[in-house]
Amino acid sequence: MVRRGEYLERAVVIPGADVPIEGLYHHGKRRPGLLVVPPHPERGGSMEGPIVAELAWAVTRAGHPTLRFNYRGVGASGGAFDPATVDATAAVAADHLAACCDPEDPRVPLAVVGLGFGATVAARLARVRAHVTHLFLVSPEPEALEGLDDFAQTLVIAIGQADPMDRAPFAALAQRVRDGRLTVIFGADRAFRRGLVQLGRVVAETLHPPGELELD
Repeated sequence: MVRRGEYLERAVVIPGADVPIEGLYHHGKRRPGLLVVPPHPERGGSMEGPIVAELAWAVTRAGHPTLRFNYRGVGASGGAFDPATVDATAAVAADHLAACCDPEDPRVPLAVVGLGFGATVAARLARVRAHVTHLFLVSPEPEALEGLDDFAQTLVIAIGQADPMDRAPFAALAQRVRDGRLTVIFGADRAFRRGLVQLGRVVAETLHPPGELELD
């Protein structure tokens, strides 16, 4: 039994791929649902990583459904990790989340957040899916920015204050995109060993601003 104020993700096997893809899903009534794309597994990236978990929990607490997943060859996902397969894995995960949100509408609005290498994967996914309404790039590599100048939805780029990456290209893109912004998390480094709570709040409050009128 889940008591009020508690959150219970359920393990899922994500269909659509030729091997089992492991995920953790939490339901929610608000839209959009959030897909969390993990960092590179060779850098410790998995759906159990602290940044991935904090983002999922923060958005779950705000009432939105979330899905985080493991790439092939990571955790209980089948096969072997291959960078050539990550886009397809993210796509089937997005399809699964959309079906969980609304089985009747495969184009239900979704949000996507990617971390590091995952930010590049998330950006490519958002470029080809018109129903992605929010894109969050956390500690992205410069290649994550490619092709986003015409992104017509909400774009948030979040980097740590101590991240040595040059901020200028990120700030420039945020200015060019119709609804874009660059957010610098005070006290955080590139790995977000600090500032996780603040990062989660940025994502959750972008999806569901504080004081937003509730109409049930």
